[in-house]
Amino acid sequence: MWIQDLLIGPRKSVKSTVLPYIPSNGLMTSPQLEISAYNYVKKKWILWLDADEELDQERGKFLLKELEETRAKVIVLPVLNYYGDFSKIRREDYYLLYQPRLFRNYQGITFVNKIHEALKFQEKIQEDEVERVNVPIHHYGYMEDLIDEKNKSDRNLALLKEELSDPEHSPWIEYHIVSELYRQKNFEAAFQFVNLSIMRFIKEEIYPPSLLYKLKYEMLIETENWEGAWPGIDKALELYPDYVDLHYYKGLILYHLSQYEEALKSFNHCLKLGDQESKHLILNGVGSFMAKEYCDLCLEKIGKEDPA
Repeated sequence: MWIQDLLIGPRKSVKSTVLPYIPSNGLMTSPQLEISAYNYVKKKWILWLDADEELDQERGKFLLKELEETRAKVIVLPVLNYYGDFSKIRREDYYLLYQPRLFRNYQGITFVNKIHEALKFQEKIQEDEVERVNVPIHHYGYMEDLIDEKNKSDRNLALLKEELSDPEHSPWIEYHIVSELYRQKNFEAAFQFVNLSIMRFIKEEIYPPSLLYKLKYEMLIETENWEGAWPGIDKALELYPDYVDLHYYKGLILYHLSQYEEALKSFNHCLKLGDQESKHLILNGVGSFMAKEYCDLCLEKIGKEDPA
């Protein structure tokens, strides 16, 4: 496990301590992380990184200056989750998600869940106590050859099933199970769990997160179930009208249903939204070059030239 202890002072340095601990199942769970890490972290700020992540070296050098000036308690950083083959990595192939990864020490912050840990704050963090800083974290852990090499998906599913047996478990657990089943191309089981997760959020009187709808319609598109995806995606867009990925998926669905003029409207709207929204998981390109490519295809189908 990697602990980053940020030292802000004349030396302007970042110290790292590696804790030599390997649990029996090969994975560090969040309670173990808390016991081990908090005994070592003594400075004002804690940077949370997983072992398969790295802070952007170019922009990271500006981070300490930001921390000297900010009054925030929590810093949200953009996490770039790469996909494809690690051996042939393409820097434009990533999903963008802003996450709280830097936080002041001594706030009683803990981690919850044995896997896909989330921060839990002792006191409610106010909006003006959170700051967004554009210093990326690069995450490589879900690139295909790394997953295959570590048998990561099977281990994750085993831990998630343990969490699922807890009657008080979060509905996020079903979502993470969906993600692993989807990664294994087990679409039938994944689709059952995605609907179950949506229902559990609703039962707890919480809006189902946008991630769930993204994953649901991504599966329908990958399995070419165009009729199953239409017009249901409009309901998801009523909940999240600013989510560019859902507009892009709507465009894909309409395109494959030969509704080219309507599809063109969706792709043009994607270009207006862009792909830097901080509230959702965004596939890089759906608000730029990927949407532009489909605009051109739609114009070709309806016999029009690009006015640009």
